[in-house]
Amino acid sequence: MRNLSILITALALSGCMATGPSLKERNASTALGVARVTSEYYQEHGEAATLKAGKDAVKSMLKDPESAQFTSVRMGEFRGEKIVCGNVNAQNSFGGYVGVKPFAAGPLVAIIYEEYDYDVLTNAANVAINEGCAR
Repeated sequence: MRNLSILITALALSGCMATGPSLKERNASTALGVARVTSEYYQEHGEAATLKAGKDAVKSMLKDPESAQFTSVRMGEFRGEKIVCGNVNAQNSFGGYVGVKPFAAGPLVAIIYEEYDYDVLTNAANVAINEGCAR
């Protein structure tokens, strides 16, 4: 009887769950907004200025922006729009380098690769990097 009441409760609650865009879809929507702004910036200012602006956006997120070491910085494409891609290594609060991490950026904001305990979170958080910067 107890199992039956648990099943009925679970079925009743399952109808109450919100349905909407997944975390990955929400992050992709945000990343697409960044990519659209990047495409506009690229059209107005050219590739060199866009790459510099993307690196500056990455630096703005770091504990020690002056320690940033960039590699493989290039233009990528996320769902038909431009995005700045590359790798960055920088010092943490203790002065040690954290290791090379991929990034996707626009002129105002950057997404630096983060790894989470669950693959679904890692993939959702890094959708722009995975889709827009993969070679």
